[in-house]
Amino acid sequence: MSLLLLYNTSAAASTLNAAADWEIDGELAVDGTINTLFAAAADWEIDGEELRRSRRALAGLSHQDAMVESFLLGGRALRQLVFDPLLPEAIAPPEPRTELLETMRDYDALGRTAWAEFLARYDVPHRETPADTRMAEDRRLAV
Repeated sequence: MSLLLLYNTSAAASTLNAAADWEIDGELAVDGTINTLFAAAADWEIDGEELRRSRRALAGLSHQDAMVESFLLGGRALRQLVFDPLLPEAIAPPEPRTELLETMRDYDALGRTAWAEFLARYDVPHRETPADTRMAEDRRLAV
């Protein structure tokens, strides 16, 4: 038996096994993956309003507390954006993601300001993003 045939046979068996795991009960689920994607898209842990509240509160915080707040909340927002399944608009409306992305850009600038003094002490570039974000700009317009 050739290696390619063996691979194709193995792939077909895997596909059949996966198909046997599907559940049809109002929606399709493969090992819970589809349900997980829907839940991730529907249940935003953090939204633009939370970032705006934090932005207003940062002005009244001590320098160190502002650093901690911007790090923790900004990190949660980034994690949520990174793990967003980007489901089609027909399944999950893009507005919550778009709002969070736009608000996060403003919040990022504020967080960089909060961290500026500390990072400057160690000669760390901090005023601009280290990556080219033009692709994100193009993607945002397409969403």
